[in-house]
Amino acid sequence: MTTGDEHSEPQVSELIGARELSALELLLGSGRQLSRGDLAEQLGLSGSESHAAVERLLSAGLIREKGGHRPGERLLVPGASDLVHARLLEIQQERLAGQIQFQKSTTSIVKALSERLHAGDDDHPRWNVLRGYEPISAALEGAAYRARRKILSMHPGIPLSPEDLADSRPRNQRAMDRGVAMRSIHLASMTRVPHGRAHLEALAESGVKVRLAQSLPFRLIVIDDVIAYTSINGTDGEPTALELRGPELVPMLREVFEFCWLDSQPVRASESEPGGRLLSERGLALVQLLSEGRTDSAMARSLGVSPRTFRRLIGQVMEQLGAESRFQAGIRAMELGLLGRWQPPESASH
Repeated sequence: MTTGDEHSEPQVSELIGARELSALELLLGSGRQLSRGDLAEQLGLSGSESHAAVERLLSAGLIREKGGHRPGERLLVPGASDLVHARLLEIQQERLAGQIQFQKSTTSIVKALSERLHAGDDDHPRWNVLRGYEPISAALEGAAYRARRKILSMHPGIPLSPEDLADSRPRNQRAMDRGVAMRSIHLASMTRVPHGRAHLEALAESGVKVRLAQSLPFRLIVIDDVIAYTSINGTDGEPTALELRGPELVPMLREVFEFCWLDSQPVRASESEPGGRLLSERGLALVQLLSEGRTDSAMARSLGVSPRTFRRLIGQVMEQLGAESRFQAGIRAMELGLLGRWQPPESASH
């Protein structure tokens, strides 16, 4: 029994390509019997190209050759309808199976390469010093692109500039769109800076779980528990970061993050801010709709979001208000004077 691929018979799908299918379509659609020359002319093929296509179709049983009215004349006609139908289904199934296998193989290869790059193989040092804004930004962009499960971050010190914060949001959003879970800890002082407060709102809106702490030990970003970035003191005020890889160091830093996470508090609309400035316009709309007793589907339609996004928004608002249920969220919103602060657009009433 022969097992080598070099001796195996080619599958039907390997014989039939676009050229062969065009020839079969022409014969089926025209309802005519064509000679080899006529077929080549109508398809715009050379003699050798037409000959190869016809031989493959004959071999697959998709067409047959019969005698014409003139002596020696040979005409091409489609094969029996049931056979052609079965053969075409076979081709589709073979190609689909091949595409699935190709996808599995390439996915497996990419995953293996990504894990080597991500975890730090022999070609990547366990630690690396990054100096300057551009190298740090490029490293974070690449690491976030490779993230598959989660990104943890904590941000001490004074808030970054509005431009730097804005630059980070598209990177976060791309990761979130791929299903990466994100948790972020910021200093409570962020809420007292307008652009810092706006940044927290944008993070929460995108689905990032955000908490506030009174103090944090150092700036840290942990990606998939296999690569981490932390800030270090640079020379001449130059931004400097330390890139760390591997199972020895990164899990330890992740534990530092988890300790700080447990010691932090969810972002809430506080009593010192009666306007509820930490609730976005959509958050204010949501608590107003909740107070009106509407159904989930009606509220989702009013906000113009999908049911899945609506459930995520509900969870965010409850966390911001420090509520464990929707009822508690309504009570808390009423205590803070948030009800009535949002008015639906005039067009919504028409």
